[in-house]
Amino acid sequence: MATARKSFEAILLDRSWVSAQDLDKARQRKKPGQELADVLVEMGALEPQRLARALAQEYRLPFQAHIDENSLDSKLVSKIPINYAKKNRLLPLSSIDGTVTVAIADPANFEPLDDLRILFGAHINALIAPAEVIAEAINRAYDQASATSAEDLMIDLQEERLDVVASELASEPLDLLESDDSAPIIKLVNGVLSQAVKDRASDIHVEVFEKEMVVRFRVDGMMYDVLSPPKRFQPAITSRVKVMAG
Repeated sequence: MATARKSFEAILLDRSWVSAQDLDKARQRKKPGQELADVLVEMGALEPQRLARALAQEYRLPFQAHIDENSLDSKLVSKIPINYAKKNRLLPLSSIDGTVTVAIADPANFEPLDDLRILFGAHINALIAPAEVIAEAINRAYDQASATSAEDLMIDLQEERLDVVASELASEPLDLLESDDSAPIIKLVNGVLSQAVKDRASDIHVEVFEKEMVVRFRVDGMMYDVLSPPKRFQPAITSRVKVMAG
């Protein structure tokens, strides 16, 4: 991992991007565990894009101003819990010839990159992006991955007869995550629960409206649409949840 030639504060002062007074105020406002750069950004004394460019230049790392979540490698993203990605402000972008490119906001926080090197069994190529850009890309990428995974569970559901499904519900095992039964309603509900665990969701909302029903996850305080099963499956899904709840 590259190292900075100067301290972070010296970089900002030398480039006249912040004043000594701003640094003093930031040190006074800084809370335990909070980065000085984050305090300066909150104060409005430092622009995030400028901060990221400065860090990239001083650490001699590539800079990327934007992240297109549609170009991300979903297999790489799925291996990293969303909370870990947010906490360390990083996101894997792509893998080429045994090298995984990862966007990071803080080049001084090199330990997570060692974790990723072991996790992926590959060389890690880091580039710097603004923290807010990474945060937005994380939310969109994991939201997209969750929706895609859950929608895949609907394939068999569309072709099953509800009367057959309903008759099987009461006799099915209640293991939420490991049942190998192929009944589509059971597969759907088990899959939603399994996906919620993987996404570290704190809540699962099954919301019923006049003409539709929607399954949503709450992750880190934010609500995300996961899938929208056909309204006609509402009674069977409700019955399955009641059986699981006893």
